[in-house]
Amino acid sequence: MATVDEATDTHAERILTALGQDVKKHRKQWEFVFIVSSLEKLGMLTPGKRGLVFAAGTEPLISYFASLGVEIVATDMDAARAVEKGWASTNQHAGNKDGLFQENLVDRETFDKLVRYETLDMNHVDALPELHGGFDFVWSTCSLEHVGSISLGNRFVLNSMDLLKPGGVAIHTTEFTLSSLDDTLERGGTVLWRKKDLEQLRDDLIHVGYGIDDFCWHAGNDQLDYAPDVPPYQGHDHIKLTIGNHVCTSVGWISTKPK
Repeated sequence: MATVDEATDTHAERILTALGQDVKKHRKQWEFVFIVSSLEKLGMLTPGKRGLVFAAGTEPLISYFASLGVEIVATDMDAARAVEKGWASTNQHAGNKDGLFQENLVDRETFDKLVRYETLDMNHVDALPELHGGFDFVWSTCSLEHVGSISLGNRFVLNSMDLLKPGGVAIHTTEFTLSSLDDTLERGGTVLWRKKDLEQLRDDLIHVGYGIDDFCWHAGNDQLDYAPDVPPYQGHDHIKLTIGNHVCTSVGWISTKPK
C-alpha cells in the first residue's frame, strides 16, 4: 500500500523523472513506481521482452517501456463503451495507438515499431486467444476495481495469468479500503477490495499453481496518511482518499507463472 516515504524517496524520484513526472505525493505515482520498480528487479525491462497492459488509458508506462526496447500490446475497452462509462471524457481512454504515444518519452519510430493497440474487455480476456502464452509480463493500474464486482476482478486476475509465458509475471494494483474488514462496495462501477478479498485471491492463485508475493499491510504513518483527500480530488497530496464512507488507498501485488 502507498506511503508518502515510498513515493518521495530517491529511487521513486528516479523512476518518476524517467516517466516525465514531478513528484506530487500521489497514489497513482506510487502505482507507477511499484510497477516499474518490480519489473526492473525481475529483469523484465530489457530489449526483447514482451508486455501487455489492460485498460491502457493514457498512462506513460507504455511509451517508457517502448523506449527501453520492450514490445508492448496495449489493450482497452472499445470506444463506445468508454464514452458510455465516462472514461473518454476524463482522458482515461486512449481509443487508438496514437493516444498512447508520449513524445517526451520515446521517439515515434521506436514507438511505432514496438507498440500495438488491441480492443479487449477485461471480463473477456479469452476473446483474443492468439495473445495467450505470449508475454513476459502483464499489468494493470487501478483498473480491475471497475470490472463490475470483486468476484469479477478476482476472475480477471486469474484469467490474466493465461497470457503469460512460463516464468512470466503479472502486476496489478487496485482500490483498497482501510475502513473495514467487512463493509465495502462489492458491486458497481467502482468496488473496494478488503483484506479478506486479497487473501482469497492469494489462495486462489496458489490453488491453481501460481506464485504470489506476500502483501504489505502497512498503511503508512506520514501526515498525509492521516489526512485523506476528499472530492473533488487534488492532483497532489493524494495518498489516501475517501470514497463514500470509506478511506481508501492503492494496493498492489506480483504473481508469477511457474517455469
